[in-house]
Amino acid sequence: MCRSCGAIVGAGQTQCAVCGAPTAGKSLADGNQAPPADKETVRFARAVLKAYGVTDRTVWVADSFEGLPEADAIRHPYDHQLDLHVMAALAVSLDEVKKNFERYNLLDGQVKFLKGWFRDSLPAAPIERLAVLRVDGDHYESTMDVLQNLYPKVTDGGYVIIDDYRFVKGCDLAVEDFRRQHAITEELHLIPGSGGAYWRRGR
Repeated sequence: MCRSCGAIVGAGQTQCAVCGAPTAGKSLADGNQAPPADKETVRFARAVLKAYGVTDRTVWVADSFEGLPEADAIRHPYDHQLDLHVMAALAVSLDEVKKNFERYNLLDGQVKFLKGWFRDSLPAAPIERLAVLRVDGDHYESTMDVLQNLYPKVTDGGYVIIDDYRFVKGCDLAVEDFRRQHAITEELHLIPGSGGAYWRRGR
């Protein structure tokens, strides 16, 4: 299972959700050729649905489109030390992201956007069920916000993909804490070469 498998969807009337996006220099399909924070994986997800004529699934793109929030220095020192909130390359506007979808004729009603910090946008997100949940929150808090709000919506047999696992310590801690708190015992598979990890929710 590669990091681009955010495009894989399960059976039944489920929705495909992709949270966060690849940042500059982390394009998944084209090496470093994609524009900064190009949402390469979500475009790939929509392209797969289109190629197979799937019309009853939705690709959700949840992102601040403003970069990352500043991490709490006391609660999350690992995140605070990274200073990701000051990296301009991580702040790509919603308009720019939509233009990249349009470039490949992929912007339509099967792509929906949730703008805002995860802690604000996800609790009331109009998402019912998820076949694939791809998490790219970088920070502990952002990663935990996604898992707490969206993991309960992942269907049995659905996939959870953690983009930053083994890259960002705060992300690692959030995943480990969440899995322990919710007694998740499904095997966490490390993705060779590209980094990251995934598990499949038990049936």
